[in-house]
Amino acid sequence: MSALTTHASPAAGPTAIASRIEACEAHDYRRASRIQPHGLLLAFDPATFTLARVSANADVVFSREPAELIGAAMADLVATEALDAIGTFVRDDRRAGRRVTVAVGPRGGTGLSCDGLLYHSDGLVCIEMDHPDARGVGGDVGILSSRFLEMVERIGRADVPSGALAEIVCAAIRDITGFDRVYFCRFDRHGHGHVQGESGTDKLPSLLDHHFPATDIPWAARGIYLSNPYRLIADVDARPIDILGGDGAPIDLALSTCREIAPTHLQYLRNMGVQASMSFSVVAEGRLAAIFGGHHATPRSLSLQCMRLCYHLVELFATRFEFLRLREERGFIAARVEALYSLSAGFRLADRDLGAFVAANHAAFRELMDADDLLCRFEGQIHAGHTLSARQAADLLDSLSLRLAASGDIICTDCLGASEPAFATLAPTVAGVLAIPLDLSCRNLLVWLRRETVVIERWSGDPHRPVAVGKEGAIGPRTSFKSYAREMKGTSVEWSSAVIDLARQSRQVFAQVLAAHYEFGMRAAAEQGHALKNEFIANVSHELRSPMHAIIGLSDILVGRNDSLPVDKRLRFAGAIRESGQRLLRLIDDLLDISKLEAGKMGFDFRHADIAATIDNAIEDVAPLAAAKNVAIVRAGQPPHTACLHDPARMRQVMINLLANAIKFSAPQSVITILLSVTEPGPGGASLMIEVADQGAGIPESELESVFDSFVQSSRTKNGAGGTGLGLSISRQIVEAHRGSIWAANNRAGGASLHVRIPLAFASSRNASQ
Repeated sequence: MSALTTHASPAAGPTAIASRIEACEAHDYRRASRIQPHGLLLAFDPATFTLARVSANADVVFSREPAELIGAAMADLVATEALDAIGTFVRDDRRAGRRVTVAVGPRGGTGLSCDGLLYHSDGLVCIEMDHPDARGVGGDVGILSSRFLEMVERIGRADVPSGALAEIVCAAIRDITGFDRVYFCRFDRHGHGHVQGESGTDKLPSLLDHHFPATDIPWAARGIYLSNPYRLIADVDARPIDILGGDGAPIDLALSTCREIAPTHLQYLRNMGVQASMSFSVVAEGRLAAIFGGHHATPRSLSLQCMRLCYHLVELFATRFEFLRLREERGFIAARVEALYSLSAGFRLADRDLGAFVAANHAAFRELMDADDLLCRFEGQIHAGHTLSARQAADLLDSLSLRLAASGDIICTDCLGASEPAFATLAPTVAGVLAIPLDLSCRNLLVWLRRETVVIERWSGDPHRPVAVGKEGAIGPRTSFKSYAREMKGTSVEWSSAVIDLARQSRQVFAQVLAAHYEFGMRAAAEQGHALKNEFIANVSHELRSPMHAIIGLSDILVGRNDSLPVDKRLRFAGAIRESGQRLLRLIDDLLDISKLEAGKMGFDFRHADIAATIDNAIEDVAPLAAAKNVAIVRAGQPPHTACLHDPARMRQVMINLLANAIKFSAPQSVITILLSVTEPGPGGASLMIEVADQGAGIPESELESVFDSFVQSSRTKNGAGGTGLGLSISRQIVEAHRGSIWAANNRAGGASLHVRIPLAFASSRNASQ
C-alpha cells in the first residue's frame, strides 16, 4: 500500500480529466435497444393491447418465433388472470414512473407462471420476466420465503448501534442471493462512496472502509438509481439480446432490471475481478444516499422474486436505521439538555456581563457540543477562547457574523478552510466550526471550534485517476482498484446531526436569555431617560402597536380557527407573525444600542481598514430595500487613501442607517449619491469626508440639528414612512466615538445630505487595537 498526500497530482492535466468525465456524463444510460439474456421483454400498446416490441429470446416462453409475435393481441399471449392484472395497471394513471409486479404466464401454458415487472416506457407498457433458467436461483419459493421471514424478524428486532445495522442486512442479502460479497456504500454530499458494512467470502477481497470516487457512478446514471430501486448484471460477458420491433430504435429502459449495460461499466466490473453484480438503492431526501451492492466471482443470475425480497430488506433497513438513529440522537440530546438549561439559568443571572459568564464556564460550554474550544461575542465584548489570538478570534467572529446574517441559520462545517479560505491557516488549531446567532443582527454569537483531525483514507484505486486512457486516447474505466491511502488534512471530526439539533435548541434557549437582557436594558434606559418618556410614547407607539396588533390578532385566529383554516393561510399568518416579531426585535436592538451608547458602555473594535470597503458592504446590505423602491445608489469619488482607524462593524451600521434613512424618504426612480473625499491636512490632520445625498423632501433649517436627537424625525418626513427616530442618534454617537462629526444640510437642487467626517488617524481611548 502506497501513501500519498492529498495534493498528489493526477497523471493527466485537470482539463483532460474534466473532458473525459464529461464524455462519461454525456452517455444516455436510460435508453437501450438490447437487454441482458437473463430476462425477457414484451412491450405493448396500451390503447390496442397489441405487442409492439419483444426481445429476441421470447421463444423460450411462447414457443413461437419472436418476430411473429409483433402485432399479436396480448389476449392471445398472456393468461386471463395476468391480463386482468395488466389491465388494472394500464388504467391506473398513477402508475406512471413506477413499476409493479404481477404473476405472468403464457396463455394455455403450465408451470411457466412467474413474476412479471410492469412499467411505462415511451408510450408503451413493458412486461419484464425472468428467463426460465433464472427462476430457480436462490432455492424454491417456500424455502426462500421462510429465509426471508427470518431475515425480516432479525432486522426488525435488531437492537444495535445504527452503524452496525448495515452489516446485518449485508449478511441477510448474501444468505438469500449466495453472492460472494455484499456491501453497504454510503455517499457523501459530493457523491463519493464509503463502504461502511460488508459480508463476504474469501473469493473476493474486502472493500470494507474503502472509498470510491463519485465518478465511478456518473451523475447522469444516478438518476436511474432514484427511480429503479434494484438492478442485476448476471454475467458481464453475456451476449445481449436484441429488442425486435420499432425498427430497432432504443427504448427507455430506466426502470428495467435487465437493461443492457454500458460497455465501460462492464469493463469496470471485469477490472475488479467481478462477473456478476447487483445493487439496491437507498434514497433519502430525493438523492441517492447509499446502495447495498453485491459482487460474484462467477456469473450468477437471480429471479425477480429473489431481487424483490432483498429490496424489501433494504426498505426495512431504511426504516429501522432511522428509528435507531433517532433513538441515539434523543439519548444524546437528553443527556445534554440538563447541562444546557443549567448554563442558561446561570446565563440569565449573569447580571448582563454575559461574556464573563461564558469565560468562567468555558469548559461546560465547550463540552456541551463536544468541542475543543469556544468563542463568543456579547455586546461588543469578545471571549477569544484558549487557542486563537484576540485578533484571529475577532476576524473569525466578524466573518461568521456576516455569514450568519446572510443565511439566517446556524453555520456548521468540518472544513473551515474550504468554506472560508481566508482562515485555512488556522489549521490545525481550528478546522471545524459550529456557530449560532443569538439575535437578528447576528452581532451576538456563540462559536464552538474543533481541531484538525488527520485521517488516513483508504480508497479503492487512485481517486485522482477516475478514468483510464488507452494508447490511442480511448476513454475507459480505471484499471486499478488496489488499496490506496491518502492523508486528509484540514478537516475536523464531523458534527453529528444530534449536535446540530442541540445547537439549534441552544440557539433558542440562549437567545431567549439575551432577549431578557435586552428587556432589562430597555427598563434601565427608561429609568435613566425618564424625561424622554412622553416623547418616546408619541414617536414609537405606532411602531410597537402595529406589530403587536398583528401578532395578537393573527394568533387569535390561528388558535380559534386552526382546524378550519387552509394550510396556505396558516403559513401566511405565521409568516406575518414572524415578520412582526422581527420588527419588534429590531426596535429592541436600537433601544439597547442607544442605552449602551449613552451610558458609555458600547464596546468598539478599532482597526486600520479601508473604510471604502465598509461603505460598499453597507450598500450591499441595503440593496434589496433600494431595489424594492426603485432607488439607485451611486458611489462617487475614490481618494487614493481611504484606510483609517475605525470599527468596521459600527461604521457599517452608521452607513446602513444613513442609507436606509435616505431610501425611506426618496421618491421612486430617484438617485442617492455617496461621495468620498479627503480634506487637506489641518491642525488635527487630514479627515475622510462621506456625504450621502438624496433627492427627497429635505429637512427644515430649524431641524437640521434636532434630527440627531433620540426619537426625533423631521416634521417634513412624518408621513407614515415609519421608523423610531433612533437611527441618526445612534449614528451620531458612533461617529463621535471615532472622534468625528456628523451633520445634515439641504441640497440646492432639492433633498438633504448627511455628512460624516472621520479623522484618518486618532488615538482612541475605547478598546483601540493597532
